Amino acid sequence: YSADTSADQGALNQAYAAAMAELADRHSQDDEIATLYADALMNLMPWDYWLDGGATPKPDTVKLVASLERVLARNPDHAGAIHLYIHAVEASTTPERAEAHADRLAALMPGAGHIVHMPAHIYHQVGRWTDSLEINREAVAADEAYFERVGIAPESTPGVYTDGYYPHNLHFLMTSAQMAGDVEAIAEAAKKLESLVSDTMARKVAGLQPIKAAPYFAHAQYSDPEVILALPLPANALPYVEATWRYARGVAFAAKGASEAARAETAAIRKLAAEADFSTETAGGLPAPNLLELSALIVEARIAQHQGNLREARNKLEAAVAIEDGLAYMEPAYWYYPVRQTLGAVYIAMGEHEAAAAAFEHVLEQTPNNAWALWGLREVFRRTGRTADAEAMDARFKDAWVGAPDFLGIARL
Repeated sequence: YSADTSADQGALNQAYAAAMAELADRHSQDDEIATLYADALMNLMPWDYWLDGGATPKPDTVKLVASLERVLARNPDHAGAIHLYIHAVEASTTPERAEAHADRLAALMPGAGHIVHMPAHIYHQVGRWTDSLEINREAVAADEAYFERVGIAPESTPGVYTDGYYPHNLHFLMTSAQMAGDVEAIAEAAKKLESLVSDTMARKVAGLQPIKAAPYFAHAQYSDPEVILALPLPANALPYVEATWRYARGVAFAAKGASEAARAETAAIRKLAAEADFSTETAGGLPAPNLLELSALIVEARIAQHQGNLREARNKLEAAVAIEDGLAYMEPAYWYYPVRQTLGAVYIAMGEHEAAAAAFEHVLEQTPNNAWALWGLREVFRRTGRTADAEAMDARFKDAWVGAPDFLGIARL
């Protein structure tokens, strides 16, 4: 950094990385220098270390991963190196390489909520949803113990940690619970999130807007339509947050068979997409226009699905899948569930069981041990007389799902 606020930050980052490379070469056995060298390289391409969907590392990624792996070979309990290593490989096609390190991390710094939370970035990728839920419970508890100790009320104390890191831990907790079916954990996290992240901070930092919107996605997935339709639109809601509120309402209206009311919500979403200024969001990495179109397509698919117009539902969902596939990596993901699981449900209803199985298998590649997809695949096997496969899938589903056994169904996927 520089005291000169007009200095080119990119040039400063390049100079720092070059200096750290020289230092790391001179002191090749120093774990702190090697870790800071890796961090310097990460600053050159933040959260963007891989090509080809995570299969190919960028040239500097090769260097930083090698540096961190050398540190961890010498000192497996180096918390700083583990933290960076998790971030470095989570978006790769082999995130499991950090799993053993992630398992050790929370115990190394149990009072630091963000560090306690970090293993969840790997657990999400390898399908350890209940472990992610539990580690984020520990992270939230560590955060709240700290707030109590220093006399902070996070909902009324703006700041990077209270508006960013603490809500991020709650967001992770909630999305993990959504995968596993823990309704009580979802409700508790959603209630806390509703009072966090100030509008001022969310306007400045686009990456915080998905946290403000997340409770509406949770409601869309788990709440009864009457509960959703009773949710008020927050005063002065950001356009992206309003669109998510309208999406949840659209899903609720579609479930009730109120197709015209649901279509009115999709029209309002598209009006926001056309008229709102999302330049701050897109510059900050939040693909708001794409997410709004994705949400409108899903509501339209739900309407068609409820009306029995399965071909239209399939077409809408295929368009939604194309948008989802183009979204950049983010944890939790920008879209709260794999759209192909709804497409798989529509294929089942159409009697296209091979296509349904392929959709659910693709979901399981994206999100291993996804109970929703396991349920769908079990349903395919049951309907096609594959009894042994259905029984095996039933065991996997029961191991992954902690919610009510009869909660899931074709219409919920």
